[in-house]
Amino acid sequence: MGDYFDQYEKEFTKKHGIVKERLNQISNLSGEKRKAAVQETQRLFDEVNHTFVKLEEESTRGAKAVVRKNQAKIKGLQTELSRTQQSLDHLLLTEGTQPRDQYGFNNKGGDDDNRRRLLMNNDILDDSTNRINSSHRMATDIENTGAATLSKMEGQKEQLLRARNNLQTIDDNMTRSRRILSGMARRVVTNNVILVLIIVVMMAIIGIIVYLKWIRHLVS
Repeated sequence: MGDYFDQYEKEFTKKHGIVKERLNQISNLSGEKRKAAVQETQRLFDEVNHTFVKLEEESTRGAKAVVRKNQAKIKGLQTELSRTQQSLDHLLLTEGTQPRDQYGFNNKGGDDDNRRRLLMNNDILDDSTNRINSSHRMATDIENTGAATLSKMEGQKEQLLRARNNLQTIDDNMTRSRRILSGMARRVVTNNVILVLIIVVMMAIIGIIVYLKWIRHLVS
């Protein structure tokens, strides 16, 4: 908030300086040039008033110490503004023009309050518009972020589906491998059993042959 106050203060000081310079120059003018210069100076002073309203509103925001400091500045600026207002009113009265601002209010009495309230309402409206635009931009950013996130999630979903399919394929391959290994194990066991049986049969045959050929003759 302090940045806004400093910004408005610089804007006020610049415009107020231009108005005071114009007031000093008008005394050296005459005729249509003087009339045009008076109207232009009055328009610039209205802009100064509008900036001062923003400055007043901004001075109430922030920490207490900052608010006290800013409001002290406001009092000094308001004193300067009042002096310039008096000089401009005197000039307008000299020109035979009733001092009025760009909204059609006299700069005296209750009309001055109306002018200030109208300026403040206009400033509040501008501020509300800016906040609405900011909220709209924020909502747009959130929508874009959500769309980007949704797109990323869709991509991640596809990756997960592909990974699941790959895992299913791997599982199927492992199942087939287990079946093949189980079949091979059974065949190995079967071959070992057959081999043992063959060895037993051969040993039996050899025993029979030995018995018939040697042991039987010995017994006889």
